[in-house]
Amino acid sequence: MAKIKDLDRITALYERLSRDDELQGESNSISNQKNFLEEYARKNGYTNIKHYTDDGYTGRNFKRPGFQQMLSDIENNKIGAVIVKDMSRLGRNYLQVGFYTDMVFPKRNVRFIAINNNVDTESENPSQNDFAPFLNIMNEWYSKDTSNKIKSIFSSRMQEGKRCSGSIPYGYYRKSEDKQTLYVDPISSKIVVRIFEMTANGVNTYEIADTLTKEKVLTPSAYAMEYHPEQVHRRVPTGYCKWTPSAVQMILNRQEYLGHTILRKTIGTNFKLNKRRKTTKDEQYFFPNTHEPIISQELWDKAQKNRRFLSRKNDSAKMQEKAIFSGLLYCLDCSKRLTYKYQPNKSTSTLGYLCIDYDGKRGKCTSHYINNNDLKAIVLEYLRVISKKIIEDEESFIKELKSKWDGNQNKKTIQDKTDLNGLQQRFKELDKLISTLYENYVNQLLPERQYISLMKKYDKEQKDVEAKIKVLTDTTKNEKQSPKANVKKFVELIKKYKYPTEITQELVRELIDKIIVYQAEGKNKNKKYWRNK
Repeated sequence: MAKIKDLDRITALYERLSRDDELQGESNSISNQKNFLEEYARKNGYTNIKHYTDDGYTGRNFKRPGFQQMLSDIENNKIGAVIVKDMSRLGRNYLQVGFYTDMVFPKRNVRFIAINNNVDTESENPSQNDFAPFLNIMNEWYSKDTSNKIKSIFSSRMQEGKRCSGSIPYGYYRKSEDKQTLYVDPISSKIVVRIFEMTANGVNTYEIADTLTKEKVLTPSAYAMEYHPEQVHRRVPTGYCKWTPSAVQMILNRQEYLGHTILRKTIGTNFKLNKRRKTTKDEQYFFPNTHEPIISQELWDKAQKNRRFLSRKNDSAKMQEKAIFSGLLYCLDCSKRLTYKYQPNKSTSTLGYLCIDYDGKRGKCTSHYINNNDLKAIVLEYLRVISKKIIEDEESFIKELKSKWDGNQNKKTIQDKTDLNGLQQRFKELDKLISTLYENYVNQLLPERQYISLMKKYDKEQKDVEAKIKVLTDTTKNEKQSPKANVKKFVELIKKYKYPTEITQELVRELIDKIIVYQAEGKNKNKKYWRNK
């Protein structure tokens, strides 16, 4: 046995248990580890023992309270030795574990012992520690393998429509005997409806959050703590009523309130850091009509449409009132939105809309600027022309509009199918090229350097083509299911505003979904913002 020194310093016995370890039975339990370490310390003459424990913490996480306390005592020279059952108790990231055992501990003259791995940094036979780095790597591999298996199990369950997360949308709750179904909560669901109604009526998220805070409405986390403590994941002070705009936005984004189930909203990107990213719609699992809805589709659509119009927090009431087209204008060339701003003139300032991707000569796009008054005049004239057509011959107008709608839809469908066929053909060609490339390399007809270079090029192109095929396949499916133009509803709205004399905010929000802005042609009075087709 190696010589024991610094008996006045603490002998740290470190224990850790994670949920994965619990599956292996009692051998890794905290009580078992404590007994095991105490017996070892007593037999080998270690005194001044102190336990540092982390129960329920993964080995990939080094911000464990017990571990951090032990590190703090090491930095303050209070600890002379650290003893663990095995290397995996210290952690399952080989770089991090190696940093502590090879750098931090020796710097503070701390002896490290991993009993079951026969690792002792002050052993009389130093060669027995040479295997420690490999043990760290194997522990990390174990952690990675476990992470992949759990991901696979969760993904399989979610594909079947089963919930794997304990997160419950505000407005719903789960019963202990039925953890897959969402049930409408009679109290919080009313707040959800109110949030959507306020948004549909033109109230922005800042104002909604301020109103709920002033009325002392419990936040989602505070409400869960009081009424559904079994589904609490984020603890807040009791009676917490401080709402934030982001909390309101999260509620407005959740399609669960329509009665649908959306799973796999985020996926892990790094098992060591527990980093996650938001998934795209194509990566998510969508199951319609799985539970009772809280809001109607009509209210959802109105609220989502109005969110585009709602002003920014610091905009003045005067600017909010004037910028009635905000959220509707899009640039033809870059597809970005046009944002409103005042353009200074010699005598006054004029409200207009400018491509958000334009920044003078440094911008990625051209200005695509349109004056607010010019836009009002264009829209007003357009609505007068349509009103006249409807009043003179409504039936002919409906037929013409339906014909144009169907024609545009058919053109898009045909073009998408043509593009899809072309991509599928290219994917097959790349398959043949990659196969031929490999054969030439095996038969020594192609140098290794060229083989690697061409293989990377073809592989990258094939991945890009595959991604485009998936997007177009989904698009063509959606086109088949896309609803027909609701011409009658549009005609009724036009009749409501027939021969308008001015463009109002109410008119714009009811009649217009989107305005595409071209780069203006001509100057001054001859300037045009549209093109004839």
